[in-house]
Amino acid sequence: MFLDIKMDNEHEIEAFKIALKNTPQLSVINSYETESTYYKTTVIGEMKEFPILRDEVSRKILPLSTNNVNTIEDFLITNEEEKLKHIIIDNVAERPEFLKEIFTNEEKFPYLKKIYDSKEDGYNYHLKIFEIDYNQFNELRN
Repeated sequence: MFLDIKMDNEHEIEAFKIALKNTPQLSVINSYETESTYYKTTVIGEMKEFPILRDEVSRKILPLSTNNVNTIEDFLITNEEEKLKHIIIDNVAERPEFLKEIFTNEEKFPYLKKIYDSKEDGYNYHLKIFEIDYNQFNELRN
């Protein structure tokens, strides 16, 4: 019996570098597994003492699940009280349809302001980070 694990090391390295670059400006985001786990590990790099217990690592970034959500509007309304501030979207096929729609047609969502695009840094792993303008979102809803 054997186990054959195939990892895309370039993808993993790029996802980690993108997380390192963007962690300081993020606090509450949507979860996008498995890549969103890198936002948890980047906090360890800020520690002055090592090793430390897992419980001693402060969670600066809270990922919120997109499970059982069908629209960006529902996701924003549901998580506004959680202080959701950013949406992170990549080009992974398994993502929810409403996130894929934003990724390919971002101009349809004027309340989402793109603040990062990994292509501008020359990465093959394509990821976009949007800041949510709740004022504009609420105006469009009314």
